[in-house]
Amino acid sequence: MDRIYLYIALVVAPFSAYAEEAQQQNPLSTLNWQVGPTAGEIDSQAKIDVPEGYAFLGSADTDRYLELSENFPTGKDHLFTPVSLDWSAYFSFDPVGYVKDDEELDAGEIFETIKEGTEAANAERRKRGWTEMHIKGWHTQPHYDDKTNRLEWALLAVSGNDEIVNYNTRFLGRKGVVEVTLVASPEELSTAISKFNSLAEGFSFDEGERYAEYRDGDKLATYGLAALVAGGAAAVAAKGGAKFGKAIIFAVIAGFGVLWAGFKRLFRRG
Repeated sequence: MDRIYLYIALVVAPFSAYAEEAQQQNPLSTLNWQVGPTAGEIDSQAKIDVPEGYAFLGSADTDRYLELSENFPTGKDHLFTPVSLDWSAYFSFDPVGYVKDDEELDAGEIFETIKEGTEAANAERRKRGWTEMHIKGWHTQPHYDDKTNRLEWALLAVSGNDEIVNYNTRFLGRKGVVEVTLVASPEELSTAISKFNSLAEGFSFDEGERYAEYRDGDKLATYGLAALVAGGAAAVAAKGGAKFGKAIIFAVIAGFGVLWAGFKRLFRRG
């Protein structure tokens, strides 16, 4: 599951001269950044308002960004990040169908499933020469709001000497779930969550795709709220010996400092 901070204004005209220079030196400059005010489209199912001071990446560019920052590309995440560089959020749509929200959440059992998935992912991280990650515990236990159809939780992990917090949100829709993972350092988390929750008011499913618009005959998901926290279908399959999946956690910048610092300087010059 789970991602890094960033703001880039290279697509804005006043920065074009600096963009040309940066493209020769920094692979981040080749990404197609959408700078606010705009709207970030999420797989023709939903959108998030991207206000001034924020930026958005489509899924292909987000995959490249994830690889550059030593995270596993997913093929479906969209990056949303502020000018402050204090946190980043990853949005994706999972077409699992309508998830019934009548399930009790067992935080202890869910935690063990996520921990197993993350440890399994470490084998692949070692092959790639990346730093391992380990789950330490809940920062915020899973909570579901049946009025907003929104599921939230936060995990605390460690990567090398760095602590990581992944704050997760799931917006339930008619045909599936929009998954959001917010990544911030522990010291920035409270501020990041507050800002994200304010910005989340700009999230909406497209007309006809909202949870309340479910109709008889629509596809039903094969699992409930607990599996959404643990990693969705990957968590269910893992009980049968499947490989780790969506439950892995995302890292804040790992071995990414030089590229990142260069882009920050470029923005300040503009």
